[in-house]
Amino acid sequence: MDYTSKVICMKTNQIIAIAVVAVIAVAAVALFAMLPGGEKGGNDEPTGDTVVDSAGRTVAIPENLDDGIVTVGWGILKVLSYYDARENVTQVDYQEAQAMFGSLQSHYYCYDMSEMGTHEDSTMGNFSESTIESIAKEKPSLVIMRTGIYEKYKVGCDALAKACTLVVLDLNDLDSNFFQQNGDGKLAVADDLRHSIEILGKVLKESDRSSEVLSILDATLADITAHRYTGDKILANLSGSQMGMSSGDINVVFPYFNPFVLAGVSNAASEAGYAAPPWFAEISVEDFTSKYAFDAIFYDPSAPNRIDLPNNQSVLRWLYEQQGTGNEKEIYVLMTTALCGYDMLSVIADAYYVEAVTGTIAMSEFQSKMTGLYCDLYGEKVGSSLMENLCKVYSARGAAFGVCTDMWSQVKVGIVDGKYTFVAA
Repeated sequence: MDYTSKVICMKTNQIIAIAVVAVIAVAAVALFAMLPGGEKGGNDEPTGDTVVDSAGRTVAIPENLDDGIVTVGWGILKVLSYYDARENVTQVDYQEAQAMFGSLQSHYYCYDMSEMGTHEDSTMGNFSESTIESIAKEKPSLVIMRTGIYEKYKVGCDALAKACTLVVLDLNDLDSNFFQQNGDGKLAVADDLRHSIEILGKVLKESDRSSEVLSILDATLADITAHRYTGDKILANLSGSQMGMSSGDINVVFPYFNPFVLAGVSNAASEAGYAAPPWFAEISVEDFTSKYAFDAIFYDPSAPNRIDLPNNQSVLRWLYEQQGTGNEKEIYVLMTTALCGYDMLSVIADAYYVEAVTGTIAMSEFQSKMTGLYCDLYGEKVGSSLMENLCKVYSARGAAFGVCTDMWSQVKVGIVDGKYTFVAA
């Protein structure tokens, strides 16, 4: 390309860029114009009791939640479930409402929220002007949004904030490490997540409950670390997950696996390579069966529908052939830790279960500790039977595809209808 052509090309690109900016600006003006402004709870000039959210915005605390709560971004509903205000939730991301295979009766949404509405999947990059407008027209008492969504759609979100109270929370720790090691060497809830829970308590007028929730989680983390495994057993985690990052192959592993970190066990896949938690690593079937030495494996049961994938069948055949040789691997089923975002209670449950498997606590202690935690966070009525109900959901899901996915149990590899699969031990 000659110099003149380059100049023309550069100028053309500049014109295009200016045009794009102009279009965005016009769209922003149009959006602001069509949204109702300042009618109730808008954030233009907050008055009365206020709170500074995770985006540094000063927001007026709504007088009540009678007109409902809309969440934008995965994970918010999980945290809201610790509060009485959960009853006011009216709308969430579409995909989040479909979590746990269409069942809202799960550890994410353990209360009956079947009447809850949905909007576009903002976490998956869909949060159009029409969706913003429709939320604004509903005039909810409160919109709670994750920082990543707000930053990506700031113009539209600022317009939305003119119509109703909008609070931004930094819940990124839910997607990686929700815990951190303090100066005293003890584990505690990560700072950003702690701050978001505190903000939420103020907005919901349930600050005492926020303090209680944080105390419960801090005490739980302290209890887990008090029972950490100190032996040399090396364990491996298998994904098989449909969390959006994985193909569903069992040879997908997590070199950084939070339940293992909390339980203090060695991870056979720790050197498989990763960018940052909770990124996965896909290793070859050959490496899985020869390079990585391990004593036991833990299976994420979220994708039993993919058990007949070629890589899965190759890994399972190898495991099957090891049985009865003295080199067999113990196989245990975990609870999936990531589905529509990371779930800290699943991580905690799996960490306790790993400790039970390695013998640092009894299996009955694992069950009582988790039931107690669920009761503390969700109330006695829901929490007392939650473990049992969760096990039923997972078992039914696996059975539909001929796979034993009995959560927190030991399994082995068998042959059913001509394919290798997990069966009860």
